[in-house]
Amino acid sequence: MSDTTRPKRYRMVSKFYKETYGEKVYKLPVALPLTCPNRDGSAGVGGCTFCGEIGAGYENRPAWMTVRMQLEENITHIGPKYKAKKFIPYYQNFSNTYLPLEDFKSYMEQGCIDEAVGIAIATRPDCISNEYLDVLQDIQQRFHKDIYIELGLQPLIIIHLRRSIGVMIWRSLSMRCSALSAMDLM
Repeated sequence: MSDTTRPKRYRMVSKFYKETYGEKVYKLPVALPLTCPNRDGSAGVGGCTFCGEIGAGYENRPAWMTVRMQLEENITHIGPKYKAKKFIPYYQNFSNTYLPLEDFKSYMEQGCIDEAVGIAIATRPDCISNEYLDVLQDIQQRFHKDIYIELGLQPLIIIHLRRSIGVMIWRSLSMRCSALSAMDLM
């Protein structure tokens, strides 16, 4: 079998989005003025492998811009370029649940624009509590947006990963999200 005919060992998220929403969906990065435990010294120093100095994301706008401003600017740029009409605001940089609950709720609500079919957030398993999941569930029900949670795990060696407290926290969070049955972990 050649590389072009060999079945893929993974499912492309773009295909999932097209099947789910009936057309191309593009994730729009949203930068928030926050940090994470690996940056502020509470769990480590110097950051981690997931985020660069100012975060990650090719089309990131500055974090001083409001969420709506960032989304409007990116839709104007990305929509025509990639022929997309539906979007998922993607809170990617740092740990997006590592901020006060009311701030988190406000930022998530700002992402519930008409063109958005869902909201995706990146965070650490040890930075998301049931209260944050409750906010996401409430937003999903009020705004009718799908919720995607991307959990980062940093250990590099699989043997350490299996023993890691982070895995236990991740499994616990996975079960909590599954119990809500309305949120997808990525």
